[in-house]
Amino acid sequence: MARASCELATTGVLHTARCWGTRAAASETLGQPDPLTGATHDFAGRARGLGVDVDTALAAVRATYAEQAATPRPFIPTHSTTPG
Repeated sequence: MARASCELATTGVLHTARCWGTRAAASETLGQPDPLTGATHDFAGRARGLGVDVDTALAAVRATYAEQAATPRPFIPTHSTTPG
């Protein structure tokens, strides 16, 4: 755990301040767009392009979440787990 915390601090993912403890950096601080924000912008744009109102679009998202929650998904790491 200590090694992981050190590596995250070195890359700027974590910020440590003596009086405030350790906190995760905001996505803007990391210089990378928040993937959820990007996905929601894409989804909203496509839904609006189809003429779907916000309530119908949100209902579709909720239904998809429920459908996916019922199906176990394998763990797929998004970052390399090998040292290096």
